[in-house]
Amino acid sequence: MKPICVIAPYQELAEKAQMVISELNIPAEVVCGDLLKGLEKAREAVAQGAEVVVSRGGTASLLQEKMDVPVVEIQVSSVDVINAINGILKSKQEDFRPLVVGLVGYKNVIYGAETIVSVFNIDLHQFILSSNEEEEIARIKELGINLILGDASGIRIAKKCGIEGILIRSGKEAIASALLEAKHVADVKRAEQEKAQRFKAIVDFSHDGIVAVDKNDVITVFNPTAEKILGIDCEQALKRSSQEVIPQLGLREVLDKKEKVYDTVKMINYRNVAINKIPITVKNTIVGAVATFQDVTRIQLLEQRIRKKLHARGLTAQFTLEQVVAKSPAMQEVVSKARQFAATDSTVLITGESGTGKEMIAQGIHNASSRKNGPFIAINCAALPENLLESELFGYEEGAFTGARKGGKPGLFEMAHGGTLFLDEVGEMPLSLQARLLRVLQLKEVMRVGGDKVIPVDVRILSATNRNLREEVENKNFREDLYYRLNVLSIRIPPLRERPEDIPSLIQVILKKLNRHMDKKIIGISPEVNRSLKDYSWPGNVRELENVVERMLIMAKGEVVEESDLQAVLSDLNQNLIKENIPDSLAKNSIAISGTLEEMERKIIEKLLEEEGGNQTKVAKRLGIDRSTIWRKLNKK
Repeated sequence: MKPICVIAPYQELAEKAQMVISELNIPAEVVCGDLLKGLEKAREAVAQGAEVVVSRGGTASLLQEKMDVPVVEIQVSSVDVINAINGILKSKQEDFRPLVVGLVGYKNVIYGAETIVSVFNIDLHQFILSSNEEEEIARIKELGINLILGDASGIRIAKKCGIEGILIRSGKEAIASALLEAKHVADVKRAEQEKAQRFKAIVDFSHDGIVAVDKNDVITVFNPTAEKILGIDCEQALKRSSQEVIPQLGLREVLDKKEKVYDTVKMINYRNVAINKIPITVKNTIVGAVATFQDVTRIQLLEQRIRKKLHARGLTAQFTLEQVVAKSPAMQEVVSKARQFAATDSTVLITGESGTGKEMIAQGIHNASSRKNGPFIAINCAALPENLLESELFGYEEGAFTGARKGGKPGLFEMAHGGTLFLDEVGEMPLSLQARLLRVLQLKEVMRVGGDKVIPVDVRILSATNRNLREEVENKNFREDLYYRLNVLSIRIPPLRERPEDIPSLIQVILKKLNRHMDKKIIGISPEVNRSLKDYSWPGNVRELENVVERMLIMAKGEVVEESDLQAVLSDLNQNLIKENIPDSLAKNSIAISGTLEEMERKIIEKLLEEEGGNQTKVAKRLGIDRSTIWRKLNKK
């Protein structure tokens, strides 16, 4: 069945309608039927898919009364009435009897016709059909009416009275107008249906429970998630008062107070439910209210999934304080302090030489804190140029600079919300960014590069440096106010040379990790190698120790690392800062211990650069440090 069905009360109308449908190419079908028969046909058409019905006269009135689908009426125009009267006058030219005309039909057909008829000076009586048909017939006979003008129902009355009846026929113009209107109604209805289906799909597939009420607090929307959370069937809730069905949602209160309510948590159906409620307003008039809500348990599961994604992106802390090797009293004190500091949300400044494990302690503090389920994000402040470091930390809006990502990008402060941000080598941060960092610490809010709105953030700051920040403040290289903000709590990690007791245990940990990654089966090191390594000064600290152990594993010929393996490694590395008990054969390439640590580091780097033909990448690889650190140490005044 096509979307439009024409119910024609008489055959001639059906034929004209079919003609108009073909001419205008309208998606419609025509069936004949008057009054009850027409109603029957219309119901059959709707059952088969018709969306709009077109009819005329009493049949149209009946369809409008009995059916829920739109009914478009073929209007009886003034031209139709005039044509009917002209037909009367032509047929009665030679009849000298005075005409007594009865205008009989439903109101929608004969309304206004008497004014037109009066122009022709015809004796006219108007009869609007009602349920009491016998009374109308009796009155027609009493008035001596000799001709009836009307619709199909009027002609039927004429036959019952035994007098002539002339049908007021609808012209093609009226039929075309009705069909075009019906097409418009069908198009609008189809668009509304599509909109309703989209709305229903959105509501039904939402992970939030959604309940809406009208201005009288009658429930009009109740989605499947609401059924699941509240334990109430939709059919039991719709068209009932929310105050009666689910008073805990408080939608009546929203209607009365006309206020939005956010983030309330209530116990419903033995579940903690987080609820948001707002009134629905149309032209400043409250027409209803809607509540959206979630099962708190589901929110927690969602957070767990997010944490897994963060883990996959590397935004989690891998190390715990239990993994820190702390055989020496100095490191035991470090771990003890870290546990104590983890119980607070204050900033912590971690100091120590490069390679001592400052980030490992920072991760341990995070994992021992109440923020352990949040993100842990680390950034090396010395590894990025100033403009790039700024956009990484604070994020940027779309179009903030050439090459900015479409839609902008959140900064690390936003990404670390609810967790910890670790600023490594914070002493290298440019002064201009130090001012912005201080503002974030003070106001707990961040503004993206190129943005004009502030974003609140809840982030704990841990920072680390191998510089003496107190001296940097005195030299005007570091802001004093930022120094005190970062240095609320402080931990100094001793260099490896100050805790030789930890070296054997560190070697075992490194061996275990490397054996697994390199598919080796080295069970340990000889006592001679152990003594040599304990006596070495380790300017690169734990990072250098890892580098040396890895090389020894590669060079080792058996299951135990021997002195010859160590000598080959040290000779290959051209190591320096070797103490007196290292064999003389290895000391020839050493550098004397003199001057400050920074000066000795510079000498080491310069010597290795000479050997590597100025290739900083190779030198960085040999020392186990970043290339940016090589550049910084060489250019430091």
